[in-house]
Amino acid sequence: MLKVEISSEIKRPVEEVFAYGTDPVKAREWRPAVLECRAEPPGPIHVGSKIHTVLMFLGRRIQGTADVTELVPNKKLVQKARSPFPMELSFLAEPTAGGTKVTLEAVGEPGGFFKVAQPVLGRVVKKQGQAELDKMKALLEAREPAKTGN
Repeated sequence: MLKVEISSEIKRPVEEVFAYGTDPVKAREWRPAVLECRAEPPGPIHVGSKIHTVLMFLGRRIQGTADVTELVPNKKLVQKARSPFPMELSFLAEPTAGGTKVTLEAVGEPGGFFKVAQPVLGRVVKKQGQAELDKMKALLEAREPAKTGN
């Protein structure tokens, strides 16, 4: 069993962070390993949407499809993937005094090549995931704050 959890605090409103972090179209901006990412049907994701992703991981081109199984706006998105091995991915957001705490969780049962690589897989996933969260934080915090009032 593989379980990885990483988190970061981003100094932006939870609505903005959640919308950005769960939008398949934006995935390539903050996840350098992602080559393609799209939702079916196109448009806003919802329970039942399928997220198709192609990425490079451990020197391999990996294609997978995940089903959105849970969606609580501005709080939680859960996806279940069957390939490259069964895995549940969660994107969690919670407001904090300074912005938003984002937590990414991955729980899965590696098989095939990934079972052989399991001793290093957790460390690699954690390191890559933290780098992705750091990039999301940098991109979002560099944006102009939304204007309020007149």
